[in-house]
Amino acid sequence: MENLALSQTPPNTFLGVRVDPISRRDVVEWADRCISQRSIGNQIVVVNVAKLVEARRSPQLRHILDEADVVTADGAPIVWLSRFFGSKIRERVAGIDVMYDLLLQGDRLGWSFFFLGATQEVIEQYVARVKAEYPNLKVAGFHNGYFDSDQEDAIVRMIKEARPNVLFIAFGSPKKEIFVETWRKELEVNVIHGVGGSFDVFVGKTKRAPRFIQKAGLEWLYRLLQEPRRMFKRYAVTNTIFLGLVIRETLRTLPVIDNLTKHN
Repeated sequence: MENLALSQTPPNTFLGVRVDPISRRDVVEWADRCISQRSIGNQIVVVNVAKLVEARRSPQLRHILDEADVVTADGAPIVWLSRFFGSKIRERVAGIDVMYDLLLQGDRLGWSFFFLGATQEVIEQYVARVKAEYPNLKVAGFHNGYFDSDQEDAIVRMIKEARPNVLFIAFGSPKKEIFVETWRKELEVNVIHGVGGSFDVFVGKTKRAPRFIQKAGLEWLYRLLQEPRRMFKRYAVTNTIFLGLVIRETLRTLPVIDNLTKHN
């Protein structure tokens, strides 16, 4: 069956990158339809500041976002600033929150899952905890994320033979998006969701920022403080570029603002 559209609501763009105006509940209901109607190859992609910046530089990643079935705003700054520029992004829909939502719905409805990514130690801990906390869902299989490109065929066959409803991929970006673009039809999975480092958070290897920090849009700073050496360059570069894009967009819209002011 062909991929299922999320809704009749047209996709939004923010700073030239697609982001859908949806809620977490919308994503879960859409996933439910994909599974109940046996639609395959449906992909969820989340966009944060770093991925937005990368998408503007990478035609391949931009194409992947355009072709994905669901693209959510995984970052409070994107939501806030989109509203300033007149977009209709409703709320932050973080990849890790979608992961929890799908696990919960899968537990309610008996969905089957395949988990791909992270180290062998982390993936084993993740699967053990999922089985304990969501006993009614089915674990169709799992594999760590440390394999070479010439092993991808075998990994894809393993997933296809397991016949899961949902596949979580815990790679970094854009590796996970490229993997899905390459293989999503062959995988024959109903819903594919790239969860990044969420397996590490789930098992407690990495701490997620407290809720008030998330709401303040400072989750990136919390992560920087946890891993300063690894994250400093990434955030210094991407946040600077993002700020420049915001300033340029603000200057571009100033004539519109002036005209509105004059007519009111």
